[in-house]
Amino acid sequence: MNTPTLLSNSSYVVVGGGAAGTLTAARLLLEAGRQHQPVRVTLVDPTPIGRGVAYSTSDPRHRLNVPAYKMSALTEDGSHFHRWLADHGREVAEADFVPRRWFRDYLCDVLEKAKCWAPSAVLEQREASAVDLVPGEFGATTVELSTGESIAADAVVLALGHLGVDRRWVPAPIATSSRVIRDPWAYGALDAVPPNADVLLVGSGLTMIDLALRLAAPGRTIHAISRNGRLPQPHLPGVRPGMEAPEFSSPTPCLDELLTVMTNHAAKARNRYGDWRPAIDSIRAITQRLWGGLSETDRIEFLTKHARTWDSVRHRMSPESAASIDRCRQSGQLVTHTAELVDALDLGDSLEVVLSGGTALRVGAVVNCTGPCDRPERSEVPFVRALLDRGVVRPGPLGIGFATTSSGRVIDATGSSDASVWTLGSLRKGSLWESTAIPEIRDQAAALARCVLTNTPVPAQR
Repeated sequence: MNTPTLLSNSSYVVVGGGAAGTLTAARLLLEAGRQHQPVRVTLVDPTPIGRGVAYSTSDPRHRLNVPAYKMSALTEDGSHFHRWLADHGREVAEADFVPRRWFRDYLCDVLEKAKCWAPSAVLEQREASAVDLVPGEFGATTVELSTGESIAADAVVLALGHLGVDRRWVPAPIATSSRVIRDPWAYGALDAVPPNADVLLVGSGLTMIDLALRLAAPGRTIHAISRNGRLPQPHLPGVRPGMEAPEFSSPTPCLDELLTVMTNHAAKARNRYGDWRPAIDSIRAITQRLWGGLSETDRIEFLTKHARTWDSVRHRMSPESAASIDRCRQSGQLVTHTAELVDALDLGDSLEVVLSGGTALRVGAVVNCTGPCDRPERSEVPFVRALLDRGVVRPGPLGIGFATTSSGRVIDATGSSDASVWTLGSLRKGSLWESTAIPEIRDQAAALARCVLTNTPVPAQR
């Protein structure tokens, strides 16, 4: 290991340059500027900043799944993104669902502007992967990079976004086949799909929606499978009416009461607005509290029996995407199956796949649309394995994400949170559940930045 780069100013390393990492770096700079602290923030990611999995696409058909007026990077300025769009010649209504690449540009601009607000701060970027993290004495932590460089940090933020892909669904006979696309967001991954060949998409969530839109072509049939056969519900266009949250017998009701009350609340929404969506949206602000109040037994029951239904109504697709998907289904370009992939055979020029129920299909490629892995113990990402092996982190509740304190400080394998290692976003899903969308990530990034700077001593002035 190389000698760590030592810095005279307080040094913070953010591992991950997607939305969570970019927002965290921006917030550290803004908070340092407000406190007049001379800090150094190093953003580590092998890909260009602001992309991540969600915003790496440049396909104009891939739109945000949230209207523009809800996508501000700044908690204190809810219309910031919408104004930014107008300032950059993109005149859209506040309720429009805009291309995701625009939000990527916006994140990068927010980070650039944050640098201007912190004249005593330094932002550095390393186009590399983190490979290890070594807590040291007196709170110092060393981050080792794939380039061989080591960076000493007063605090490290793990903004990894997700933990790689889950490959357990792949049948053994095609486990090594080049026709199985395990990570569809890897650069050039979809180039392996033969032109005009039929395709099997495993999963029916938002990832499937994106890939079906991208792969749809004349003469091609796209098959999408999942155990429940449900597709994400669409958002309705326009600004929707708000609805008050339902009343429960206590701030932390059990799962049975939660399900009963929400069923009745959805019926009330239909009667009042002709639509169930306001009922689902009404508990957004209290979902973390509701999840935190469930017993472990209730959480397990929710995950096994209700989570997929919840995801289909909570994580909705844009109206434009829904219209395109409807056209694909009506034309026969997209066929959905309530089934699992139970067997497969590589025929050389194609794959023969067998679904539960006995349906056999011949396809040119099988594409993983099951979504990101959320359990560290199943992750194949070397850095995540290193964190677990070294005991820097431990899995969160139900094995989902990382265990953290209420402020996002990571709890290690011994149960200690003494090391100044923090995380946010999807890696806190086990504790918070509602922790993967921009509104939650931006709030966590702001709170985390305040905590990190408060916990890090201000360096002596020279």
